[in-house]
Amino acid sequence: MKPEPEILRVFLLVNDALRASGIPHVLIGELASNLWVSAEEVHPTDDVDFAVAGLVPDPVGEVVTRLQRRGIRDFGPFSIEDILPDETPKMRFRKLTACGVKVDFVFPRDATFAKSILRRSRNAMIRRRTVRVASPEDIFLLKSIAGRLKDLAAMAALARRPGFDRAYVRRWARSLGTLRLTRRFLE
Repeated sequence: MKPEPEILRVFLLVNDALRASGIPHVLIGELASNLWVSAEEVHPTDDVDFAVAGLVPDPVGEVVTRLQRRGIRDFGPFSIEDILPDETPKMRFRKLTACGVKVDFVFPRDATFAKSILRRSRNAMIRRRTVRVASPEDIFLLKSIAGRLKDLAAMAALARRPGFDRAYVRRWARSLGTLRLTRRFLE
């Protein structure tokens, strides 16, 4: 696992590149989840995840170009992967490795859900910088789509948050086909 400062540095670099490119995005995944849960429920992570919405032909290529302009040359073994074997029909993925940190770009296939993620995102402070982070409910839903065993603890922690909007999650879980998995966290 990469030291946290390196993950945060890469997050901020990629976030700035996406913002400068005008690509609509929010932080998701474990890094985002950790912002919404108590310190006892934080889970370590070794990557950075972004939800990207809209018709973006190649955000990874744009990010790489912008990082290279800023002098970042360490793309490890340069890696851009598209549509992984473990892809769900509900999401499309693009991946890259920058400075030894994996960065995932997730494109929800449901355009209305993608817009909802962006609309409901919130400001958070990371290293004295304001960044957009998906809401706890949307992170929960994205983790339910992935359906991985490692995401269950984060889903439980997010669902315990005061003010967690269970009605919103139920509506989207039904639409996204994940209601069966999410039900246990919503009761």
